[in-house]
Amino acid sequence: MLVEALSAAAGAGGMAVVQAAGTDVWTVVRDRIARLFGRGGTDPDPVVDMTVELLERDGAALAEAEQAGSGTELTQSVSEAWTRRLVGLLESADEDEQRRIAEVLSEAARVAQQGAGLMTDGGSGAVAGDRGFAAAGDVKITATQSGVAAGVINGAVNPTNPPGAAGRPADS
Repeated sequence: MLVEALSAAAGAGGMAVVQAAGTDVWTVVRDRIARLFGRGGTDPDPVVDMTVELLERDGAALAEAEQAGSGTELTQSVSEAWTRRLVGLLESADEDEQRRIAEVLSEAARVAQQGAGLMTDGGSGAVAGDRGFAAAGDVKITATQSGVAAGVINGAVNPTNPPGAAGRPADS
């Protein structure tokens, strides 16, 4: 990727950190950015855990400064620090990985803007975390014939066949 594109993606990620701090979308943005620094293959990943700790520290400081009305200088400093970290991450990645990281950063920035109430392009305001479900309008989910219907299922689902269902005798 071009240097300008890398810088723009990293800048979007740095701004996402400061925009999301103290909002309902903080954990979504924090976790997406932290996972970018992971090395994969280990769970838990100590690099991701360390990055979460850094983000939590910065997020708490930003939220505190915001409440005190003195966050401008800190906001700039935190944004620049995360932009530098993200530039380093992007520079160390191959071109395919750079594209993937840039996409994640762009999505994190969009989520952060929604969470901070900064969306002015007709965004719905509906935000869901990983493995989540969000809708800004009506949603109708139905199941028939002993099926299972859900917006999100996190875990095993083991439906049982009711008496008289195909292949199962009814109780006498």
